[in-house]
Amino acid sequence: MSWLAANLLLPRLRSSQVYLPLALFFFINGTTELASLVADPRVIELHPYWPRLLLFLSFPLHAALAPLFWIYIRGITSDKLNLWCQKDALHFVLSTLALAIPILAIMIGPKEFLALFEQPRISTSASQWWLIALIKTLETLIILQVTIYIGLTLLRLRHYQKALVQLFASTEHLELRWLRSLAIFLLLYLCVSAASSLADKPILFEPWESALDLILLWFLVVWGLRQKPGLAHEVAATYKKSGGIEKYQKSALSAEQLKSIALRVGTAMQDDKLYQTSDLSLRVLADHIKELPNYVSQALNQEIGESFFDYVNQWRVKDAEQKLASSSLTVLAIAEEVGFNSRSSFYNAFKKSTGQTPSAYRKAIKKVA
Repeated sequence: MSWLAANLLLPRLRSSQVYLPLALFFFINGTTELASLVADPRVIELHPYWPRLLLFLSFPLHAALAPLFWIYIRGITSDKLNLWCQKDALHFVLSTLALAIPILAIMIGPKEFLALFEQPRISTSASQWWLIALIKTLETLIILQVTIYIGLTLLRLRHYQKALVQLFASTEHLELRWLRSLAIFLLLYLCVSAASSLADKPILFEPWESALDLILLWFLVVWGLRQKPGLAHEVAATYKKSGGIEKYQKSALSAEQLKSIALRVGTAMQDDKLYQTSDLSLRVLADHIKELPNYVSQALNQEIGESFFDYVNQWRVKDAEQKLASSSLTVLAIAEEVGFNSRSSFYNAFKKSTGQTPSAYRKAIKKVA
């Protein structure tokens, strides 16, 4: 499954390099799965040494999985088109250090290596002790590594959400909620892995780990193939309209200029009903009023005191209130008419603004009438 997912991602690399770390993730994961299959007891019975050694050779690959997936997450949430940065090599320090395990396994020779799997083990040499210690240390460090990346992912998603509401009026297609679900699932997976490492009889946890492995892989394949990056291209287009990133970041307007832009933005909403555009973005609004996107953003945040997302959806909710009170259209029809892309986003915005669901609001209005 992993190799199939990697193969399906290869054509996408022509349009965006953001898929490269995910393709590498699936390819490496498929390689580690192959190592596990080769180490089947029936194969080991015929060839005790090489299948087991192959498992040890896969340790550095395991340590590279989390960094590769993190770079993919960073890519799809980034406001920059460049995928890699100079410090990315630091993410693979643990994977590089893990090379010591297969190197030591080869150095101790087949006899001492196979003696590790004897039950009961008669004695442990110094080289065998070091190999066992390295494996236990690496397993612990990988659990710690994944935990750190889960924390970084949650922080990344928070900053990503803040960036979305400054640029888009509808964000549900870009919110990456599946990554939050993945983070919670990974915490459960880490708890099972940690319990397996500490248990006297880890074999009891093997069915649970296998089941979680399968669910995790299926989840990553489905959502990894469905996800498309969108923020970086929109930000790049916005910067281009604003005359470059430096001008975008350093722009400053007088109070009179901010007020003038705010009034033009209000006119675009009230008279032109621009909020009814379902795919409305900051750049589209700026084009409509013939102003630079960074100036419009500054006016929204400083003069109006709202993010682009909240401001537009307030207009949408206000229009929806009138339609709920005066028409017999369904809630979904009204949601689409005022610019919302989905029923759920309409319900969330409406309840946030009015404290009621659209249906409850309509019933309350009818009772008053």
